[in-house]
Amino acid sequence: PRGDRPVLIFRFSGSRNLDLNNWTVNGPAGRAGDPADDGGDAGPNASGGRGRDGMRLNIWNDGGAINIVNDVSINLPNGGDGGDARADCASATGGPGGNSGNLRMTAAAGIDITAGTLTINPGRGGRGGNAAVDPAEPGAIGCPGEAGRWHGLGAAPIFGTTHAGNDARAPCLI
Repeated sequence: PRGDRPVLIFRFSGSRNLDLNNWTVNGPAGRAGDPADDGGDAGPNASGGRGRDGMRLNIWNDGGAINIVNDVSINLPNGGDGGDARADCASATGGPGGNSGNLRMTAAAGIDITAGTLTINPGRGGRGGNAAVDPAEPGAIGCPGEAGRWHGLGAAPIFGTTHAGNDARAPCLI
């Protein structure tokens, strides 16, 4: 969605090569999801907001090669953590974590790394938000006496990395 994550695009046209020489990129991490709180009112459910995705970096050279010269490091950012949720006598669901940043590099004449080193450090997916429920007294006005809570899912890993987060989907009755 619009505004969800920063996108940085370098696009080069014309018949020439692009040399990335001693270049380092540190992308911004995704923002955390908004927290949710039912304000102490019995009954309303609360759901934390989704963590935002990390920066996407796209590098295109339509007219030649991309040459990696000397040391080039691309540090992809982490995804934002999911928002926490708190509810009284209702269900609370933590928000899902955002995806880590990603990279796309394409060149009409190929990518050459023989003149240097290319290091890509993947970010991690955001942690799922926490959920907390105060069940109050069984039978209290507006309270069934049993409430569920679900932690938000951590984001899926990119490049086979693992992520930290609360992955439980099953309800934990309090």
